Amino acid sequence: MPSYSNSAKALGHNPEFIPRNERGLEKEDFQGIGFSPYGDRYGHKQGSLETFLRDAALHGAKIMPYTQIDKVLHEGGQVTGAEGIITANGLRRPITIRAKRVVVSAGSLYTPVLLKKSGLKHAHIGQHLYFHPTVAVSGVYPKVSDPSWTGPMMSVVNNQFTQLRDNYGFKLETPPAHAGLSVMALPWHSGEANKRAMLKLPRYSHFIVLTRDKYGGSVLPDRYGFPRVHYRLHTYDLQHLLRGIQEAARIHRAAGADEILFPHGTEQRLSTKNDPPAFEAFLKEIPQWGWKPNEFPLFSAHQMGTARMGGRDKEDPIKPNGETREVRGLYVADASLFPAASGVNPMLTIMGLAHYVAQGMKK
Repeated sequence: MPSYSNSAKALGHNPEFIPRNERGLEKEDFQGIGFSPYGDRYGHKQGSLETFLRDAALHGAKIMPYTQIDKVLHEGGQVTGAEGIITANGLRRPITIRAKRVVVSAGSLYTPVLLKKSGLKHAHIGQHLYFHPTVAVSGVYPKVSDPSWTGPMMSVVNNQFTQLRDNYGFKLETPPAHAGLSVMALPWHSGEANKRAMLKLPRYSHFIVLTRDKYGGSVLPDRYGFPRVHYRLHTYDLQHLLRGIQEAARIHRAAGADEILFPHGTEQRLSTKNDPPAFEAFLKEIPQWGWKPNEFPLFSAHQMGTARMGGRDKEDPIKPNGETREVRGLYVADASLFPAASGVNPMLTIMGLAHYVAQGMKK
């Protein structure tokens, strides 16, 4: 595996190991952890599936899979339950649940849609959608590193550029790179070209440029009741993304990559055999390639905002305790509560918010 840490340090950066919420980090577990992107069959990742949901089931909670909630019910400003469709034995039938308190936890894309479909009208529901817009910069190395299935999914983070302007910038991280994700990130030219590229997959290593976006988008129900996302990368955030691409390329070169692949539809590549002035001249041209929608692949694993929590009646549809301002007894407990993009992986913050809202409901 290329030594990203040493290469980044040689460039004056201070990379760090990523603390991971995993169980089983002994030597014999290392290989199994590497397969986690394909499905966590060993339960290494301590997300809500292994923690909150397991605890809830052990304490008598009834978990109803194959159930779609279409609307939260309320009368006179007080929640009364929810209704939707349950599928069992191949049959779909309506279901109504009566409850004095309801918690919506459908994520930043579906929570605002459900609230709107339930009749809530606060102007900021569905607004302020943040994505941590992300691109991948790949290096082709002389030796096999098997990035898809060996070791932890993410091990090193570079926080050198997280505060470029106004506490906004980007992180460089080492992502999981299973075959499906890798081929999706490559620009399409032909089946033959993609096959040639994928044959090199065991020699690929990747960085992702994860940007903390300052300017968000929105999500509202479409005519069928599903989320319709409106998001366009702002120039302010794009400048940080492009700087991240340049810095990732410099680290790949320092780590010994033979070739660098850039996230652009024209399949831009750069040989590291070029002398330093020519290498830097190439990097300076990157902002001129054209970075409009559909000219490059843009990824997101983190959705935040859209039903933000706060103390301002007009700007924040959710009170500081997680309850909606419009309906008593109706709570939200997911990433849609975020007032802004976190700038870091939001999983633990989401779990912390859910715990906080739950403790308040006990009073």
